Amino acid sequence: HRLGRLEIGETSVLIGVSAPHRAAAFDACRFAIDTLKRTVPIWKKEYFEDGAVWADGELPPAPVATPRAKPAS
Repeated sequence: HRLGRLEIGETSVLIGVSAPHRAAAFDACRFAIDTLKRTVPIWKKEYFEDGAVWADGELPPAPVATPRAKPAS
């Protein structure tokens, strides 16, 4: 993932996958980018001729509490 200012069309994320068949590779890549977009807080500032604004980013999901097993007596 890249940090800093990126121009339109520049690569911001690179994902490499390998699989015996291209359909599986495409599925793996799609899963990876969808997971990245859903779980990583990505913030971007968009620049216009008359100013700049921060685009809405997604917050990371809240941690889910998992019940702990009680130790055996």
